[in-house]
Amino acid sequence: MRIVTYNFLRAGSLKRCGHWSRVIRSLKPDLVLAQECRPPQSSPSERFRYDQHDAFEWQSAGSRGWGSALFARYAAFVPIAIPDYDGWVVGGEIRNASWSERPYSRRKRSI
Repeated sequence: MRIVTYNFLRAGSLKRCGHWSRVIRSLKPDLVLAQECRPPQSSPSERFRYDQHDAFEWQSAGSRGWGSALFARYAAFVPIAIPDYDGWVVGGEIRNASWSERPYSRRKRSI
C-alpha cells in the first residue's frame, strides 16, 4: 500500500495548478491524505477525476475555499465525523480496497 500526504498550499492557484494530477501520476498512491486542497473538479485547470471505483471525501475548512480530503484508489469508505474539526480533519473507514493486504477495514484521517 502506498500512502501519500500532500499539502496543496491554500488550494493552489491558476499559476500553481494540477496538484491532483501530479500527485496521482508521479507518486501512484493507493491513498492520498490531502491538506489545504479543493476537490479536483473545483481546482483551476485540474484534469484528474476520480471515478466510481474510487473513494473521495472532502470537507471545507470554513469559508477559505479549501479543506482536507481523503482519496482512496479502487476502494470504498464510510466517512467518520470528527466533531469540532470539520474541514480541518477528514476521517474515513476504508473498505473493500483492492490494494489492502488484509480483509478488514482501516480507519484513516487527513489533518
